[in-house]
Amino acid sequence: MGMKYCPAKFKMSITVALRKPGKDNYSQPKSYRPIALMNMMGKILDIAFARGI
Repeated sequence: MGMKYCPAKFKMSITVALRKPGKDNYSQPKSYRPIALMNMMGKILDIAFARGI
């Protein structure tokens, strides 16, 4: 924890685009919402460090 090092594998994410409901024209980029799917171990470590564990 004191090394301030996070393995690159924990920082990787996959970004997917989800359609925003109620939009008329899905050919426009603003009709989509990007969602980042993080590595589960990275999420757990983020929460643990945020809480000061």
